[in-house]
Amino acid sequence: NAEYMGERPEVARVFGAQAERLAYLFCAMDRTAFAFHATPDCGSIADRFTGSSATCSREEFYDLCDLLFANELEQLHPRVPLDASTTEFLNALLPFVSTEAIIFFNRVFARNAVA
Repeated sequence: NAEYMGERPEVARVFGAQAERLAYLFCAMDRTAFAFHATPDCGSIADRFTGSSATCSREEFYDLCDLLFANELEQLHPRVPLDASTTEFLNALLPFVSTEAIIFFNRVFARNAVA
Protein backbone atom coordinates (compact mmCIF):
# COMPACT_ATOMS: atom_id res chain seq x y z
CA ASN A 1 0.00 0.00 0.00
CA ALA A 2 1.01 3.64 -0.32
CA GLU A 3 1.93 3.93 3.36
CA TYR A 4 4.35 1.01 3.12
CA MET A 5 5.91 2.34 -0.07
CA GLY A 6 7.31 5.24 1.94
CA GLU A 7 8.74 2.84 4.54
CA ARG A 8 10.59 0.58 2.09
CA PRO A 9 13.96 2.35 2.51
CA GLU A 10 13.77 2.00 6.30
CA VAL A 11 12.79 -1.67 6.07
CA ALA A 12 15.71 -2.24 3.67
CA ARG A 13 18.07 -0.50 6.09
CA VAL A 14 16.95 -2.65 9.02
CA PHE A 15 16.57 -6.05 7.30
CA GLY A 16 18.68 -5.70 4.19
CA ALA A 17 17.77 -4.71 0.66
CA GLN A 18 17.27 -8.27 -0.59
CA ALA A 19 14.96 -9.25 2.29
CA GLU A 20 12.90 -6.10 1.79
CA ARG A 21 12.71 -6.68 -1.97
CA LEU A 22 11.51 -10.28 -1.58
CA ALA A 23 8.95 -9.23 1.03
CA TYR A 24 7.69 -6.48 -1.26
CA LEU A 25 7.51 -8.72 -4.35
CA PHE A 26 5.72 -11.40 -2.35
CA CYS A 27 3.08 -8.92 -1.22
CA ALA A 28 2.82 -7.11 -4.56
CA MET A 29 2.49 -10.11 -6.86
CA ASP A 30 -0.71 -11.82 -7.87
CA ARG A 31 0.12 -15.13 -6.19
CA THR A 32 -2.26 -17.27 -8.21
CA ALA A 33 -1.09 -15.83 -11.52
CA PHE A 34 2.52 -16.28 -10.42
CA ALA A 35 2.01 -19.91 -9.39
CA PHE A 36 0.28 -20.89 -12.61
CA HIS A 37 2.03 -18.72 -15.21
CA ALA A 38 5.45 -17.49 -14.08
CA THR A 39 8.64 -19.19 -15.20
CA PRO A 40 12.25 -18.78 -14.06
CA ASP A 41 13.02 -16.89 -17.26
CA CYS A 42 10.01 -14.55 -17.19
CA GLY A 43 12.13 -11.68 -15.90
CA SER A 44 9.23 -9.71 -14.44
CA ILE A 45 6.31 -9.89 -12.04
CA ALA A 46 3.14 -7.81 -12.25
CA ASP A 47 3.10 -5.36 -9.33
CA ARG A 48 -0.52 -5.05 -8.20
CA PHE A 49 0.29 -1.99 -6.08
CA THR A 50 1.79 0.16 -8.83
CA GLY A 51 0.19 -1.46 -11.89
CA SER A 52 3.63 -1.86 -13.46
CA SER A 53 6.05 -4.75 -13.78
CA ALA A 54 8.90 -5.41 -11.37
CA THR A 55 12.01 -7.16 -12.60
CA CYS A 56 12.70 -10.58 -11.13
CA SER A 57 15.96 -12.50 -11.25
CA ARG A 58 16.06 -16.31 -11.45
CA GLU A 59 17.22 -16.45 -7.82
CA GLU A 60 14.35 -14.21 -6.72
CA PHE A 61 11.93 -16.36 -8.73
CA TYR A 62 12.99 -19.52 -6.89
CA ASP A 63 12.97 -17.72 -3.52
CA LEU A 64 9.44 -16.47 -4.22
CA CYS A 65 8.32 -20.00 -5.13
CA ASP A 66 9.60 -21.28 -1.78
CA LEU A 67 7.94 -18.39 0.07
CA LEU A 68 4.65 -18.99 -1.72
CA PHE A 69 4.82 -22.73 -1.02
CA ALA A 70 5.65 -22.10 2.67
CA ASN A 71 2.88 -19.52 2.99
CA GLU A 72 0.36 -22.00 1.61
CA LEU A 73 1.57 -24.78 3.92
CA GLU A 74 1.29 -22.56 6.99
CA GLN A 75 -2.42 -22.22 6.32
CA LEU A 76 -3.04 -25.98 6.13
CA HIS A 77 -3.71 -28.54 8.82
CA PRO A 78 -1.63 -31.72 8.44
CA ARG A 79 -4.56 -34.00 9.22
CA VAL A 80 -7.07 -32.45 6.85
CA PRO A 81 -7.03 -33.70 3.25
CA LEU A 82 -6.11 -31.08 0.69
CA ASP A 83 -8.90 -29.76 -1.46
CA ALA A 84 -8.57 -29.82 -5.25
CA SER A 85 -7.69 -26.13 -5.64
CA THR A 86 -4.94 -26.28 -3.00
CA THR A 87 -3.52 -29.43 -4.56
CA GLU A 88 -3.53 -27.79 -7.98
CA PHE A 89 -1.85 -24.66 -6.58
CA LEU A 90 0.90 -26.64 -4.81
CA ASN A 91 1.44 -28.87 -7.83
CA ALA A 92 1.94 -25.78 -10.03
CA LEU A 93 4.82 -24.73 -7.76
CA LEU A 94 6.43 -28.16 -7.39
CA PRO A 95 8.83 -27.89 -10.34
CA PHE A 96 10.27 -24.72 -8.84
CA VAL A 97 10.43 -25.24 -5.06
CA SER A 98 13.49 -26.52 -3.26
CA THR A 99 14.00 -30.17 -2.49
CA GLU A 100 13.94 -29.22 1.19
CA ALA A 101 10.45 -27.76 0.79
CA ILE A 102 9.15 -30.95 -0.79
CA ILE A 103 10.77 -33.13 1.89
CA PHE A 104 9.23 -30.95 4.61
CA PHE A 105 5.80 -31.10 2.99
CA ASN A 106 5.92 -34.87 2.63
CA ARG A 107 7.07 -35.32 6.25
CA VAL A 108 4.49 -33.04 7.82
CA PHE A 109 1.65 -33.75 5.43
CA ALA A 110 2.41 -37.45 4.85
CA ARG A 111 -1.25 -38.23 4.14
CA ASN A 112 -1.14 -35.68 1.29
CA ALA A 113 2.32 -36.50 -0.09
CA VAL A 114 3.30 -34.96 -3.43
CA ALA A 115 5.78 -36.16 -6.04
